[in-house]
Amino acid sequence: MYLRNKTNNTFNKFCAACAVALIGLCAAVSTARADTTFTAVLSGLSEVPMNGSTAVGRGSVVLNTAETQVTYKLEFSGLSSNQTDAHVHAPAERDANAGVLFSIGSSGMTSGSFTGTAAVTPEQAAQVSVGGRVTTADGRGIRGAFVTITGANGNSRTVLTGKLGAYRFTEVSAGETYIINVRAKRFTFASPTQVRTITEDLTDVDFAANEQSSTTFD
Repeated sequence: MYLRNKTNNTFNKFCAACAVALIGLCAAVSTARADTTFTAVLSGLSEVPMNGSTAVGRGSVVLNTAETQVTYKLEFSGLSSNQTDAHVHAPAERDANAGVLFSIGSSGMTSGSFTGTAAVTPEQAAQVSVGGRVTTADGRGIRGAFVTITGANGNSRTVLTGKLGAYRFTEVSAGETYIINVRAKRFTFASPTQVRTITEDLTDVDFAANEQSSTTFD
């Protein structure tokens, strides 16, 4: 979750804890038990990217049994100007931001608190994996190909294919649309890009290279 305060017509973002920012903490929700409570103490150093804000915050989130509702509580203080916006992001890795799930609103103060509930889906609360193979036209694995996954917010990650051309991304936020792209030395692809809306683990996001001669396969 982010709190925003407006200073000199520019936004200074301060990551202040709560809701799905906490839901995403250590990918915990994907294996959470019923009525599980998550807590965090955050600062500007927890922002992505980090900033030098001296503001501080503390938050907690309770995910209900059916994984359909979160109850959140947030306290913050030390903003350099009045807070103007607060919203909750979907789960993401520690060094990335996911898309916004819902808005909490504004207190218009430099310190304060928020409490409330919000609806979520089990898919939004989950994190999944995405993988597949990169192969030659005749099905042999291409080792060392670059596969990139990009979310709607522009954040991207890249991995290299391993033995048999296999690759895998973990801690992918479910319920969002992603662009998955491949590139490899000495290989071209008729369809190097796939767009997928991901709601569960995927193991079949495969790419096949065009017919050509090369020796960089397994």
